[in-house]
Amino acid sequence: MLAVALLIGVVGAGSVASPASSSPVPSPSAPAGSAPSPGMSASPSASPSTDPGLAEPAPAPHITGMSPAKGKRGAIVTISGSGFGSAEETSTVKFGDATCPGAVSWSDNRLVCKVPAKARVGKVKVVVTTASGASNARVFTVKRGGPPPPVLPGRPTGKAPRGTVTTETPTFAWTEAKAARVYELRVLQGSSQQLAKVGITETSYTSKAPLPTNEDLTWQVRARNEDGVGEWSEPLAFKVVEEKSLKDLLTFGFTRPSVVGQIDQRRNAVTVLVPRETDVTNMTAVFTTNGVAVDIQGRPQTSGVTANSFVFPLTYTVTAFDGTKQDCSVTVLPLGVGDPYQGGVVAYLLRPGDPGFVEGEMHGLIATLRDVNPAVDVGVIWSTVGGEPGGGAQIRPVAQDARLGAGRANTEAIVNQTATVNRRYVTCTGGAAYTCYHLQEGGYDDWFLPSKDELDKLFQNREAVGGFAGYGYWSSTDNYDAPTDSATAAWIQVFSTGEQQHRGKWQYFGVRAVRAF
Repeated sequence: MLAVALLIGVVGAGSVASPASSSPVPSPSAPAGSAPSPGMSASPSASPSTDPGLAEPAPAPHITGMSPAKGKRGAIVTISGSGFGSAEETSTVKFGDATCPGAVSWSDNRLVCKVPAKARVGKVKVVVTTASGASNARVFTVKRGGPPPPVLPGRPTGKAPRGTVTTETPTFAWTEAKAARVYELRVLQGSSQQLAKVGITETSYTSKAPLPTNEDLTWQVRARNEDGVGEWSEPLAFKVVEEKSLKDLLTFGFTRPSVVGQIDQRRNAVTVLVPRETDVTNMTAVFTTNGVAVDIQGRPQTSGVTANSFVFPLTYTVTAFDGTKQDCSVTVLPLGVGDPYQGGVVAYLLRPGDPGFVEGEMHGLIATLRDVNPAVDVGVIWSTVGGEPGGGAQIRPVAQDARLGAGRANTEAIVNQTATVNRRYVTCTGGAAYTCYHLQEGGYDDWFLPSKDELDKLFQNREAVGGFAGYGYWSSTDNYDAPTDSATAAWIQVFSTGEQQHRGKWQYFGVRAVRAF
């Protein structure tokens, strides 16, 4: 009787069949979703959707539209549909056999990506694949032509938080990065990731989840666009603490001379740059703190009152409301042109009226200790995207700014420049700017080719900086020829005379890299 009851339950009421003529009941190992045999209706208890112990599988992606439907390699394409998932993660988009680089944006019903550089010309099938499977295919027509010049996003600079904060859900803020579409944020405790957020469209983000307290944390942000991802920002250190435990030096400087120190909260250290001629044997510091008391080896310190000798570094001890203490090392560094500093030698100090000058702060240019490509050893051309002798190609200018502070942007523009020369698509793969941009010297990797005006500052201080020869040196400033609408020449400076001239970009001259501080 039990066997008969089970058979009837499977066949269903009103569908009685003899054992000999009925189709076999699917076994438990049959594929999920197998259709019931003809003449049989599936039992409600066999449906996964009604079994509370089984999760509903995510639907496979489905493409409903694509805009535009044709374009060159490198074109931006918006794909609409459903089931794409909330984040890209391991999902892919393929144009035929070519996989898109990282998507510009990704959501469950819309994604934006770039036609792969290796997509074949003609009609190809576009398919989105997620963990749930592959989508239907839509046809896209890849047109002839190379991709537009790749422009990776710039590097943002973190602003806050740094030091100590009293909220477990702080707001992270940073500067806008050039050519950024979205941002990616991460918070680390050592090597352990505490927070990761992608697809941020603003230059700030407030943590939704609480971060660990009383732990040393660092955070970084980087930008992303259709060409890829930029560099992570410099890590900023911070710690979430109770308000009664705060014990930081918040600002530190002097009124004579009027200077402000740079505070490194990660190392609990302050560096104050002062002019070389400053008498550091009797200086009165001006500082603020979130603690309740400050001392040096037990001697109380009062801002604007207590004088000290800063010939050697001093350790300031800050006491919190709860009695805990924290030491902070303070170093006063007299600095002038020609002094070794941060991987090279100080080549110029900004003055009032210079771009980037900040009252109370010392900033300027640092030059490498020697030429990067001395002309006596053949020298180097300006760029591989520099036209041909006699102006054989129409090269558009990308780096016309000659001012102080323009060298870094000029260098990046030169390195990212592309052009069509004699029907060939060329990119920057060498030259003066390329060499500086990829240089790693003295523990630093942010070197650049100086602009025309920056190069002139090196010439003016050539004796103090040292190591220069009398030949010409490249600047990063284009020489634009309006009648021909081209820039096949750039500015150099002859260090034997100081004369600035424009020369063909295919010629060989010396290179001295600089960095800003």
